[in-house]
Amino acid sequence: MTAAVERHSGYVAQFRGDGIMALFGAPVAQERAEVAAVTAALEMQDGLSGVANELAETLGVHLSFRVGLNTGGVVVGSISGDIAADFTALGDTVNLAARMEQIATPGSVLLTARTEAAVAGFVECRDLGTVTVKGKSDDVHAFEAVRALSATDRIAAASVRGLSKFVGRQVELGLLEGLFRRTLRGRGQAVVITGEAGIGKSRLAHELQQSLPGTRWLTGRCSPERQAAAFFPLAEIVRSVTEDDSVILGDDSHEAFLRVLLGDQPDETIAAVDPRDRNARVLDLVVAALEVAAAGGSLVAVIEDAHWADGATWSALGALVERVANLPVLVVVTSRPGYDAPLDATTDMTQLRLEPLDEDEVAELI
Repeated sequence: MTAAVERHSGYVAQFRGDGIMALFGAPVAQERAEVAAVTAALEMQDGLSGVANELAETLGVHLSFRVGLNTGGVVVGSISGDIAADFTALGDTVNLAARMEQIATPGSVLLTARTEAAVAGFVECRDLGTVTVKGKSDDVHAFEAVRALSATDRIAAASVRGLSKFVGRQVELGLLEGLFRRTLRGRGQAVVITGEAGIGKSRLAHELQQSLPGTRWLTGRCSPERQAAAFFPLAEIVRSVTEDDSVILGDDSHEAFLRVLLGDQPDETIAAVDPRDRNARVLDLVVAALEVAAAGGSLVAVIEDAHWADGATWSALGALVERVANLPVLVVVTSRPGYDAPLDATTDMTQLRLEPLDEDEVAELI
């Protein structure tokens, strides 16, 4: 159980007999904390099912566990001053989560309505209606988490519920469409879209995709959980190309480096390679993947949330922009302000800063 929590950047605050209390979003702030928590809970259930089946077959013992989740404000702190050992949370939010666990059926993951609203589009949930909870004067609306959905970003999740009206970004969308038209003449383009959280970077990229039907679209997403994984968003792009096209990138010597890029441990032939040479070979693989993908026409390669990328990925992005100059490829990078400094010296990178909508645009949106 603890492995699933830690894999999704959660924190195990307490061990309670045969259970645990885990926090997501504290002591370290976390984007999409609810999604991480529910995903971890579902992974716990999946991991335990194999053990449960084995125990049932060998010992006749039936093992199951249940999870309750809630979202809200809590009182947090360290009991002894050592956060690593004694950080915990108190309050009604914690109490309700515990009550949800108590009324959950064995093998289920039970959510409050507030948690369900936060994971809508990311997790399929079953509406259980209202339930009576000890200590609460009013019944509580409960949902059961069923499975994680394929949505991996806010826009994909919002599309499930229906997107709001696209307002105030027509000029920026036109700029992006103009950059794409240049790729149709074999001139590679790159743009970094910067703006504060929630200002519409991903939505703008989504609208560009909608305006280019039939265009191949490759996406690599950065996340706080993957900050320690060098080249992770680039690996996502390479993986999608190799899976879709069943191609071999480069000669046989690339195979070991491909395994490194896709997350496998390097073999002995790579472990001794100078890291700079290794990074160069990884970049060769990314370029080779884009060449293969662009063989049928112009494409767009998007690196989402690059503010979560590690230094090696940022360096690779700068080098990638120069390498795609003669390919029919538009590279789009989205990032919060202040993180894109490694690209400042890249003369071929278009800078697009999103400003807040004005009052009239906000009024039209709502």
